[in-house]
Amino acid sequence: MIITGIDFETTGLQDPRMCAVGMAMYDVTPGTPDDRGSCDVKNDAFSVKATSFIVDPGDVVFEAGAIATHGITPEIAKKWGRSEQEAVIQINNWLSLSDYIVAYNGNSFDKAILKAANQRAETKSAPLQIWIDPFVDIESHGKADDLTGQCAKHGFLVGDAHTALADVSAMMRLLLMHDINRLIEVAASPMVYLRAEVTYDEKDLAKNRGYKWDKPNMPKSWVLETREMFMQKEIDEAP
Repeated sequence: MIITGIDFETTGLQDPRMCAVGMAMYDVTPGTPDDRGSCDVKNDAFSVKATSFIVDPGDVVFEAGAIATHGITPEIAKKWGRSEQEAVIQINNWLSLSDYIVAYNGNSFDKAILKAANQRAETKSAPLQIWIDPFVDIESHGKADDLTGQCAKHGFLVGDAHTALADVSAMMRLLLMHDINRLIEVAASPMVYLRAEVTYDEKDLAKNRGYKWDKPNMPKSWVLETREMFMQKEIDEAP
């Protein structure tokens, strides 16, 4: 099976546009989980190709926080970036060759970024595939707020974090430590959002279970993004 990882660096959170793209394509033959059912699955994975490039999103605001994170300024984007239309055409070409897409926090972020870019560029998006999101689909090692935290829990560090190619390479390494067939099964389950009914003094009960405060486009509350297949388990285990 062909699995492609994708990562976007963006101009910010208010009106996010991609300003850097990292992609890595692998040909994967799923391995068999060990006695623990998680790490050391020994997937047979061959790196087919990888790429990273700057994107010029046009005359949009680059938020200071975003620049501080990835270092891409409007000047760098204009000097070195390809147009948004050129970028999404290449992305769509890669994704159309893939059986599955992987993006860390992709259901909440990368998928929406790509959809909006396709609409602006009036380009035809890639056929619908299952998107694996390691942020919610990896069942072991607990929850982590970001990719670097999850990788650290798996025993390795992300070099050059918040550069698109480094992030996507680390994400694919993380993915291949797990049972691919199980991740596909999990990723096929619809996303659901659970709201924690807690007082201010009880907020850490929600926070410690991975709930986030004030999720965009939802009423202010503590919300957990998870898969429908995990919903009842969370309801049963929550204090």
